[in-house]
Amino acid sequence: MMNVLFDHQIFEAQQFGGISRYFYELWRHAEDAGFSAQIEVQYGKNVYLRESAAFQEHLQPFEDPWRIFFEHAHLPGKEAILRIKQRLNPGKPWKAALKASNQLAVLERLQHSSCDIFHPTYYDPYFLDRLHDTPFVLTVFDMIHERYPEYFRLTERVSAHKYRICQSAARIITISEQTRRDLISFFGIAPEIIDVVYLANSLVLADDELAVKLPDFYLLFTGSRKIYKNFYFLLRALADILRDNNITLVCTGKAFSAAEYQFFELLGVENHVRHISADDNTLAALYHHALAFVFPSLYEGFGIPVLEAFACGCPAILSNSSSLPEVGGDAAAYFEAKDARSIQEAVTRVIFHEELRRELIAKGTERLQHFSWERTARQTATVYARALNAV
Repeated sequence: MMNVLFDHQIFEAQQFGGISRYFYELWRHAEDAGFSAQIEVQYGKNVYLRESAAFQEHLQPFEDPWRIFFEHAHLPGKEAILRIKQRLNPGKPWKAALKASNQLAVLERLQHSSCDIFHPTYYDPYFLDRLHDTPFVLTVFDMIHERYPEYFRLTERVSAHKYRICQSAARIITISEQTRRDLISFFGIAPEIIDVVYLANSLVLADDELAVKLPDFYLLFTGSRKIYKNFYFLLRALADILRDNNITLVCTGKAFSAAEYQFFELLGVENHVRHISADDNTLAALYHHALAFVFPSLYEGFGIPVLEAFACGCPAILSNSSSLPEVGGDAAAYFEAKDARSIQEAVTRVIFHEELRRELIAKGTERLQHFSWERTARQTATVYARALNAV
C-alpha cells in the first residue's frame, strides 16, 4: 500500500473551508481507496481536524501562546499585561515560530519515514530542496491570482510559489477542467502531467432543531465575501427585490464589518441582510430552508457550495463563469456575473415559480450522484500510482 504524506499548510491557515475539507476527506477515505495517508501538523486551527479523535490529543492551537496562557491563568490585570506585550512586541512573531515548527516536523518526516508520495496542501515551496527522491503530487485549486491579480496585494506571493512548485511536481491535479485549461494557459504546464479530479460534498441534512430563528423568506450566500466573490455587486442588484418582497439575504462566513453595515444602510437593505455563524448542521439547514442559494462568484476552481446546495434540497442560482457550469450542469439557473438585470431575472424566475424550484431541486439531487469523496480518493490514488511510475 502506498504511503502518502500531507503537510500542515492548509490546516494552519484554514479554520474551515473547501481546501482543508478536501484534504481531510482524502485522509478519511484513503484506506478504502488503496493508500495510507498521514497528516503531519503540530499546530493548527482547522475544525475538521480538531473534531477528529485522531488529532485531538496532539494538535496544538495555531494561536499566540501568550494569549492562550493568559486566557487560562488567574492573574489580576492580565488584559493590561497583554496590551503592554503587544506594544513592546508588535506584529505576530509567534506565527512564524509555529509555522517553522510545522515545517520542521514535515521535513523530518520526509527524511526519516518511508513516505512514497508527498502531497503538499498548498503552494509554499519550503520542501523543494529536501525531498531527495520522493516524488510529490500537487493540487492546483484555481488560478484566481493569475486571472485577477488586481484583487490581491502587490506583495502576494501565492502565484510565484505556485508556479515554482508546478515546475517540479511529478503530477498535478486540478479540480476542474476549467482550472486545467487555465493552468496550461498561464503557466504553460504540459497537459500530459495534469489529471482532473472533481471534489464532492460533505454536508448531511440533519433533523436537529436549529438554535437560531430563520427569516421566513431568504436567499443564501455562503463563505467569503472577497472582491472576486462578487457579493457587493449581487447585493446592489438585489436590493429592490429584497425590500419590495420582504426577503432577507442570509450570509455565513465572517461577521459583517462596520464598512459593510454602512454599505447596507446606503442601499437601504440594513433590515434585509443578516449574518449567521454556521457549523455544518446549521449550514445544511440554511440551505434546506432557503428560497435559493445564490453564487455570483467571478471565478471558482470548483465550487463545493454548489454540491452542498444540491445535497440539501436547495435550488442553486449561479454565475455562468469559470467552473460553475461545469459543476452545476443543467441542475442550476445561471446569470451573467456583472449584469444586474441578468441577476435579477434569474433570481425572480426561480424564487417566484415553485414548479421551477422543484425541478431544480430534483435535478440537483440527480446531479449530485456524479460526485463523491470515495470517487475523489480512488481517482487520486490513480494519480499517485502514475507519479510513482514516472520516477
